[in-house]
Amino acid sequence: AALSAAGGGSLSLKIRQQNPEAIAEAVKFLGDEKSPGTKRAEYAGLLGEIRFLPAVDVMLDVLTRTTDDGVRVAILGALGSFNDERIPATVLSQYSQWTEDIRNVALALLVSRKPWSLALLNAVDRGEIAATALPLETVRQLTIHRDDRIAALVRKHWGTVDGASSAEMQAELERLTAVLNSGGGDPYPGKKLYMQSCGKCHVLHAQGGQIGPDLTTFKRDDVPRLLLNILNPSAEIREGFETHVAIMDDGRVVQGFLIEQDPQVIVLRNAEGQTTSLEQDAIDEHAVLKKSLMPEGQMKNLSDQDVRDLFAYLRSTQPLSD
Repeated sequence: AALSAAGGGSLSLKIRQQNPEAIAEAVKFLGDEKSPGTKRAEYAGLLGEIRFLPAVDVMLDVLTRTTDDGVRVAILGALGSFNDERIPATVLSQYSQWTEDIRNVALALLVSRKPWSLALLNAVDRGEIAATALPLETVRQLTIHRDDRIAALVRKHWGTVDGASSAEMQAELERLTAVLNSGGGDPYPGKKLYMQSCGKCHVLHAQGGQIGPDLTTFKRDDVPRLLLNILNPSAEIREGFETHVAIMDDGRVVQGFLIEQDPQVIVLRNAEGQTTSLEQDAIDEHAVLKKSLMPEGQMKNLSDQDVRDLFAYLRSTQPLSD
């Protein structure tokens, strides 16, 4: 009844229009663990989009007790809209309890603001989070913030965060080429490896995430080119998949692919698949980097046979039956 009173099926539209009754119903719905997770996630995103500050209390409460990872991801995405010092403290207190995928979303949130980045680095410095647990791409994002304390802590725990040198990449390219030439691979375990890594962002044979380019039509029988694009994702960036960086007037930093743009708003999608709408008037700086969102080192933990299996699947011309 309350849902109908707030506008029935048009509740989402009414939230965007900042209708007080609709917003109140959405906040109540979000806080109810018995309500459908997909709608709770949707309302969390909308409350972040309109920057409804009173929703932060509910979001932080739900974040600490929900068992729904979809809701948790949506809340972590929405919290980026609010410059509230309680946010990094709550996220860091829950961080160790989450899965790797949720942690990656949390890291994307924490590195988006300078004080939150410093809170993350202090947690690393205290030994609460292992420095090795932070992906290199996350550490590099920290350096976007112009802060001597952040720079010092990055140097202390990671040293230089430059990518591999051309010579190192060439040596790895030659090593992996020899591995692939030394024997055959099995595409079935290769598919499992693909879905655990590449498939989070890329579609192949109608399966996988829709963050990066679809690989189905990519020239996958060209092994040297395929290897190069995996080892050095920034060597060849397809049009439409350049990394955009927006620095907002409140200090927030948002990175991602450009999904939409008009005179009022730009929409970016990050490597975790989260979409963020940004008002053009609130952007202080907007730059396009010649750098891929895809991280380097995707194959560093694979055995030689894993590499052969992965490439057997990458080069497959037809979908595999599970």
